[in-house]
Amino acid sequence: MPSNRGTPRDDYFLYDVTFDGETIVAGSRVPECDAARVLLARGVTESLAIVDADTGKHRTTLNIEPAAKLTVWESRGQAPRFAKWKPYATGAEGC
Repeated sequence: MPSNRGTPRDDYFLYDVTFDGETIVAGSRVPECDAARVLLARGVTESLAIVDADTGKHRTTLNIEPAAKLTVWESRGQAPRFAKWKPYATGAEGC
């Protein structure tokens, strides 16, 4: 479910992910992949079903291990696509 709208300059929403009643990701532009990384770090390696918090509708199912290695990359003039995820350097800002 959207937690906040992005900046007026950008057109995106930020999402939270709740797992077993706990918010494991907050304010993410790529909630599926971010949730996969959190769950993998906790030793969860199965699949993850993403369900819309407002409607209860199933949105997607992903395999945690491969999804944890990905992010979504998009730029002006190019459609969004999966790309290899790299952790940010210590002290770097971003999502």
